[in-house]
Order: sequence, then structure tokens, then C-alpha cells
Amino acid sequence: MNSKAYPGDAADCILRAGARRALPTRGITDCLAGCSWNLAEPPGEASKWVEELAAAADAFKARVAAARGLSEAAVVQVYA
Repeated sequence: MNSKAYPGDAADCILRAGARRALPTRGITDCLAGCSWNLAEPPGEASKWVEELAAAADAFKARVAAARGLSEAAVVQVYA
């Protein structure tokens, strides 16, 4: 396979790997592991993992915004 024929595939792979590394998920997985999913009724307030996920999304957004040289198309691709 000619690697020059598929430069977008390599860029996509690199961007997605970078996105996975930039999104902090340790706290989220710990919170999810501690949740009880056997509920009779929906809870009246959000679980802790929702707060952790929102904080992680904000941190990710800040990291992407701070990345130098990242084109608008690349930012859209990271969020895809």
C-alpha cells in the first residue's frame, strides 16, 4: 500500500490519538465504577460522573484551543 496515497488516514489517526490523550478520563471511569445502575426512579440530581465528564470536556476544549498550528478543519475532525 502506498502511504502517500492516504495522507488523510494518517492525519485522522494522529488527531484521534491526540484527542484520546488530551481528554482526561481517569476520574470519570472511577465515578462510573462506583455508580449504582439499579435504580427504581431517575435521580433528582446528576451523578458525580456527569460533573467529572463536564470538567473533562472543558479541559479538553481548552487544550484543543491552546494547540498551536491546529487548523479549523483539524479541530472539527478532533470533535467528530
